Amino acid sequence: MGPAIVRSALGAVDGIARIQTGDGHHSGMGILVTPRLVVTCSHVVNGAIDGRALTDASQPDPEARIVVSFPFAADQRRMATVHAWGAPGLGNPDSALLELIEDAPAEAGIAVLAELTDPTRLDGVLTVFGMTERQMLGGHVEAALTGPVAGGWWQIIGMRDIGVYAVKGFSGAAVWSRSERAVVAMLVAVASLPDGQTAFDGAALTVERRTAYAQPVAAIRAAIPAVPAEQRLVSAASQRLYAISAIILFAFMLAHLLALHSGRMLALLPYAGGSRIITAVVAVTGGACLAWLPLRLMRDHARSFRFRPWEQRLPALFVRLPSESLFNTRIGAAATLLFLLGLPLWALGDALREFHTGGYTVLVAAERFAQLGACSGHCPRPGADLFHVVSVPSVGRIGDQYFNDAYRIAANGDGSDRAVTFYPILQPILVLALSAFATFLGCSTLFELFLRRR
Repeated sequence: MGPAIVRSALGAVDGIARIQTGDGHHSGMGILVTPRLVVTCSHVVNGAIDGRALTDASQPDPEARIVVSFPFAADQRRMATVHAWGAPGLGNPDSALLELIEDAPAEAGIAVLAELTDPTRLDGVLTVFGMTERQMLGGHVEAALTGPVAGGWWQIIGMRDIGVYAVKGFSGAAVWSRSERAVVAMLVAVASLPDGQTAFDGAALTVERRTAYAQPVAAIRAAIPAVPAEQRLVSAASQRLYAISAIILFAFMLAHLLALHSGRMLALLPYAGGSRIITAVVAVTGGACLAWLPLRLMRDHARSFRFRPWEQRLPALFVRLPSESLFNTRIGAAATLLFLLGLPLWALGDALREFHTGGYTVLVAAERFAQLGACSGHCPRPGADLFHVVSVPSVGRIGDQYFNDAYRIAANGDGSDRAVTFYPILQPILVLALSAFATFLGCSTLFELFLRRR
């Protein structure tokens, strides 16, 4: 069964589940990832089955029934079987996937798991909601990622010196990231002092109580590939790079689009000299070189949040945290597509059309070539075009007839003072290739948003 498209606020309590024994005692927590699938720790499942040791590595009998309840859905209960299994214990997966016999109540919500390729994205607060036999109302723990530890787990530490700590009974709880609006790990263990040993002071005891260990989503999926999860293909640094590159691209292409359609704007471009051809050459060259990067990052962002509705999958500008874009409205998302995808591609195509009207001339540097007659400076020469060079023997070093300002392009009737240097064959091919690549990325982004199956 595929994952649901989540349209909720993606809060810390979406998909919260509780694993219980047959007589109603608390065993641990779980995470509802589809209407029928619950992720939890395998030692929690062992604790919910009468007669099994917590460390039993064998998969439970397919006929075994596990009680799953949903605290935020009036504590409604469902029965489940073990769908997939990873052995418990340090260094082992300690993950289990339960399949409910009937759909979970809709009020429970669905948790979205995020597999991080760059844990530095977790620059916000992590929260863990858990319950115990005594804490019937449960409690939220605010924590921060400390770093990886042995066994592929993460160490997290409570951010407050007082209040609720992660304790035994929280195993299987979702570690939810505010910055990602997703579950990024599952709590598997809490720190504890060896038997008979006491902390040497109160501060050490407090730190011990605040420390817990979690299994990242990547480790869970490595053990149980059937667990659905988004994969973050964009890092925190690439999110900032997207914002900068998208703003530069938008401003650059908008300025040149206006210049090609407005004489007043054309006069404001200092390097254009009032020439439409110079403006078009700069627009297609600069636009082709600039467009692919933000469009690539936009597509990767859409892939990274694939379980969300389309309007929540586009990256946002002017925000510090990458997931702020998840609060985009459809109007805001449509504006993003229009101005950061549609306008640059339209402006690029508009500039390329300038070269299909025949309103330009290629000028050749006379001193670079022999047999050019009495012409001096840059002059028109038959045979010179965007994809053709002058076939006249070179005068001087090899390459002089191609590089070193040998060719310029100008509007018909203009001289070299209103022309711009370009490199025939190579430059047009590069511009067309990059333009095609940018167009492909734009279409790929639309495909990811509206057509790809989740």
